[in-house]
Amino acid sequence: MVSGATDSPTYVRFDATVAGKDATDLISRCQKAVDEDQKVLLGFTLSNLTSDIFTLKKGDHAGEQRVSLKARLIKVDWIKIGQAMVYRAERIESTPPSKPDYKTNYAEN
Repeated sequence: MVSGATDSPTYVRFDATVAGKDATDLISRCQKAVDEDQKVLLGFTLSNLTSDIFTLKKGDHAGEQRVSLKARLIKVDWIKIGQAMVYRAERIESTPPSKPDYKTNYAEN
């Protein structure tokens, strides 16, 4: 995940499992661009966030512990490849239910 200012972004890594047919199909559509080393950005929704501790086994930091953030990617809001917006999810406009026209009758005390 990338957040923050464009000149100094902050990166957070997630071990995400794509859930649902729509999200899986949209992620699959990006594979060719990724294989061609194009810049692919997604807006998405994660759920069921959990953390896990693991120990590095190789390299200069072998033996050190790190945190792994795990989640389910349940919705893709938009996809941008290079500078082109190639997908944008439809916004569902919801209106709150209106108040019923009837009066509530309470028992007299």
